[in-house]
Amino acid sequence: METKEKLKFVDENIGVLEISESSIVFTPPLYRQRYQKVKEKIESYSQGTYSKVLDLGCSDLKFFRYLRDVSGVKEIVVLDKDEATLKDNIHHLKPMLGDFIMLRTEPLTVKAVCGDATVYNPVMKDSQVVTMIELIEHMYPSELPRLVDNVFKRLRPKLVIVTTPNSDFNQYIPDFVPGTFRHWDHKFEWSGEEFRNWCHGIIQDTSYYSVQISGCGLGPHDTYCTQMAVFIRSTSDIEESLALALNSVALDSKGNFENDQLLNCHYDILVPRESSQIISEVSYPVDSRTAEEKDRHFILHRFHSLVNYLQLGEGNQNYCLDWRNGVEEKNKNGECDGNSDHCDWSPIPLNGDHHNSKKDFGPPIFHCLHVNKEEEIKKSSGTNEYTFPIVRQRYAIIDMVSLSAWINLEAEREIPFNLIRSTVEQECYDCRGDGETWQGKTVLWHDSSEEEEKREGEDTVDVNHYKILSEYDENQWACDTWEDLNSIPPPVKQAEEDWEWGDSDTPRGSAWGS
Repeated sequence: METKEKLKFVDENIGVLEISESSIVFTPPLYRQRYQKVKEKIESYSQGTYSKVLDLGCSDLKFFRYLRDVSGVKEIVVLDKDEATLKDNIHHLKPMLGDFIMLRTEPLTVKAVCGDATVYNPVMKDSQVVTMIELIEHMYPSELPRLVDNVFKRLRPKLVIVTTPNSDFNQYIPDFVPGTFRHWDHKFEWSGEEFRNWCHGIIQDTSYYSVQISGCGLGPHDTYCTQMAVFIRSTSDIEESLALALNSVALDSKGNFENDQLLNCHYDILVPRESSQIISEVSYPVDSRTAEEKDRHFILHRFHSLVNYLQLGEGNQNYCLDWRNGVEEKNKNGECDGNSDHCDWSPIPLNGDHHNSKKDFGPPIFHCLHVNKEEEIKKSSGTNEYTFPIVRQRYAIIDMVSLSAWINLEAEREIPFNLIRSTVEQECYDCRGDGETWQGKTVLWHDSSEEEEKREGEDTVDVNHYKILSEYDENQWACDTWEDLNSIPPPVKQAEEDWEWGDSDTPRGSAWGS
């Protein structure tokens, strides 16, 4: 029996769909395509200005890993009515190891809430983005008007994104039974026309939203497996503040407006707070350093990288580091190889503006030059080649112009001389001058004869007096005096441990006596 060829569909470089007689495969998986596309929509409309996102129907919390990387977002609220699912997946919200190494420049707080998406709660207040990814099909149609009222009339965020399965695509799923749904918990699955009618009904009812309908998971006949609606609010923040105040105004005992509460009351005074429960709240580590502190830390990092580079110059050869391609080039004469592609750049004037120099002429070249006396050091030739002399293979002399070129090569902005000097002086000795004329010395290697002199006169200790503490009983090894240590009985010899796993046919735990 002949098998039909697989049908392949590409969705705008977002993903690929392959359909055969027995399978349907999305690459990457369809849920990841949805998450990525929703994230891109938020970034496109936000441009780094939306600070709070509310994810309704968050389920297993996997979408949070996409939300946390959206620029400008400082608060994320994830809500689901299934408390057990939230608690089982709460680890997705916790910072990873990299979050403690590469600190965020802006704070981020995450709240996991168990509650009803159709009921307003104060934790939802001030949300600028609301996402409902594969949520509405898990609700009964009779619940949707309350959801629309809560999101579009009470919260009134700037951006609302809704995704739901497209029943028009079900015919392309192998062995799909007509009249059934893709998931046991789905209460309905809409066709493209039904979804558009629902979206346009929201627009007609609210009047201050517009909608764009698209999808992801492109299939045959331009049919999307998932359909998506992006609602954009057309009113300004000032108009929304006034509307919220008027809608949530309180009445006095006579049924009149209380004017002093006109601009301050919100829906949170009208709804019971116990309608939802905060399961977890996480604050991510943030880089709280000032701009100057960041610059000083960067200067020290670059200075230590320079010291490491200078230590690589050990020996009689001269080194040349060409930063244009990030590789080290050297020859016996301390010059770039004439056959190298790196030697055709024009010299860079020493004008102190290394960022402009990099853009106009290419980055500078750094040399490591060995000399026996400081008198042998020649002044800079005024090109883009900077020299760090190493005297008697012991210490290096670093001048400010060369050091500034090294540091500012990878800096985001030009770091001034005075900040560099005040930062690296603690790492150097015999510092002289100021501004461009500053120079200092840093030790690269210690003389072996000096090390011997330092060790002279030190008491020698017989290593045989020291015993491996772990060989003694845990209650015997602690002692207060040297005599107590000598009085400890000799250790009991233990059988050597077998660190091998054994033969290939031996069970994994057999070597451990299990």
